[in-house]
Amino acid sequence: MIERTPQDEERQKAQPAETGESAVVKAEPKEEQPNNPLHGITLEKIVTRLVDELGWIEMNRRIKINCFYSHPSVKSSLKFLRQTEWARTQVENLYLEVMYSKRMKEKNAPDKPGR
Repeated sequence: MIERTPQDEERQKAQPAETGESAVVKAEPKEEQPNNPLHGITLEKIVTRLVDELGWIEMNRRIKINCFYSHPSVKSSLKFLRQTEWARTQVENLYLEVMYSKRMKEKNAPDKPGR
């Protein structure tokens, strides 16, 4: 008799059933990330906000990526950034830097006179 290990059982659960039905794999619940400032912000929102704040020319000046220079679009940028971890990390860091400096400017801006 062949002994079954827990790994064998996990592999069997992940494989499609022999009846031709596809296996249903339940997604594990997403873990909370209270200290992650990017939690809940999609990559599309990040790119769109950076374009609104900086524009494509400034984004290309700060991060040398061809999708910011040659026929830039949100769609082409998302495709590249999803496939290239180092570029995505740089864009996320730029987003944090820009949003932080924007918040600091708003916080330190003098009140409008006459109010």
